Amino acid sequence: MPAVDRGMVLVAKGKDGGATLADAALAIHTLPGQTRTFVIHVDKDHPLIDGVWMLGNTNDGFSGISGIDAYSLTAPMTISPRGYDAGSEKNNEKKGHLGALGGGNMRDPENGVVTHHAGIRGDVEKPVAEVTLAPLQAGL
Repeated sequence: MPAVDRGMVLVAKGKDGGATLADAALAIHTLPGQTRTFVIHVDKDHPLIDGVWMLGNTNDGFSGISGIDAYSLTAPMTISPRGYDAGSEKNNEKKGHLGALGGGNMRDPENGVVTHHAGIRGDVEKPVAEVTLAPLQAGL
């Protein structure tokens, strides 16, 4: 299968007059303390932003945002989402079981339920990210 520039596919999908949904699956690592900036185009017919991401150095940790009406933003909005544990893998912290950032994909099924993620050490009860959404000028 040839390589696909997902960014171009998403731009085309977002500009499709009949499109009701666009999505992305991008492997863009952002290490602790780093930031990442990107532009998302929305309009009055497609105003909502949802996003989910894997937490590095976890086997089934994730976080995300949901249902943000980006079209109505008039000023920057900052969200501090917590981490969640998918309950699909035991948090054994063993080398070979931490899928993110190349830590291996060996399986250790848990068959649990989604809960708040307590972090690698099991002692985290705070947000895992800070997401700022800011409106830009129309046409950018």
